[in-house]
Formats: sequence, C-alpha cells, structure tokens
Amino acid sequence: GWKQPKDHPDVSPPHEARMLWELYREMARNDTECRDKGEVFLASMQAGEEAAIALEKAIRAGDAKAADKHFGAVQLNCKDCHRDYRN
Repeated sequence: GWKQPKDHPDVSPPHEARMLWELYREMARNDTECRDKGEVFLASMQAGEEAAIALEKAIRAGDAKAADKHFGAVQLNCKDCHRDYRN
C-alpha cells in the first residue's frame, strides 16, 4: 500500500524510491561500467531514473494507483536491462 510497514519502522517507501532513482543516476555516471555500454544503455538508465522519480512523487502524493504504475515501469526497465546487458 506504499505505506511504512508497521513491522519495519526504518523503511520509508518514498525514501526507498528516492534511493532507487539516485542509484540509476549514479550508475549512469560510472564511466567504466555504464558509459562504455553506449547511448542506448544510458537512455535506459535515464528512463529508469525518470520512472523512479515519478514513483517517489506518487508515493509522496498518496496516489497508490500511480505508484503502482510507475513501479511497474521501473520493474520493466530493470528486467529489460538485465536481459540485454547482464544475464
């Protein structure tokens, strides 16, 4: 439900989303592992970052439907990238 779990008070859903988009941003800045993969890869990192930013905004706005949509976009981005570049 995009709420802080009662059994994990240290987990903040909007903060988790923020860390996710920051991870995308920092991965794209890594010259040796990311920039060398080319523009298509970097565009994928940008799309993932944008989806994660939208996820954070939706969670903070209390819009669970939008959060679910943006989380789905993040999941798809991860799946596609791992298929093409990692697995």
